[in-house]
Amino acid sequence: MARRYAITGNEGAVSTSLQAALDLEGTAVVRPMVYDFMVGQDGTPPADNAILWTIERFTVTPTDTAVVPVAMEPGDVAATAVAGEDGGTTGTITTATEFLELPINQRASYRWVAAPGGEIICPAIVANGVTARVSSPAYTGTAKASIHYSE
Repeated sequence: MARRYAITGNEGAVSTSLQAALDLEGTAVVRPMVYDFMVGQDGTPPADNAILWTIERFTVTPTDTAVVPVAMEPGDVAATAVAGEDGGTTGTITTATEFLELPINQRASYRWVAAPGGEIICPAIVANGVTARVSSPAYTGTAKASIHYSE
C-alpha cells in the first residue's frame, strides 16, 4: 500500500495575477499522486468576491517557503516528495496542463477528491510537479490550500 501524506499552505496576499499557494514536486525516485485537494479563504471582512483557483503542472519550482509533508500513518517514513507554500514567483507553468479551474466565492470552500484511478500524478523528475494557484480581481486577503497525496 502506498504511503499517504498531507501538506497545507497559503498565499499570504491574493492578487489579480495567479500566485502559487501550495506546490508539490516529485523527485528522481518518486511520483506523488494527488487524491484530495481543498481550498478556502480566511481573510476579513467576509465578502462576495470572486476567487479563481487552478491546479497546473510546473517544470521549474516556484520560489516559496518549504513545507514538510505530514505522514497520514504515524508509522510511515518521511516523505520523499518536496512541497512549498506562498510562492513569490510561480515557477514555469507547463502550457495547457490545467487540471482544475475552480471559480468560487470568497465565502466558500471547495474540496476535490479523485475517483479511483483519477489521481493527478507528478512526474519522477526533480523540480517538476503540480501547483495550486489563486487570484482574485478584488480579494487581497489570505487563501489556504491542503493537498493529500500518496507516494
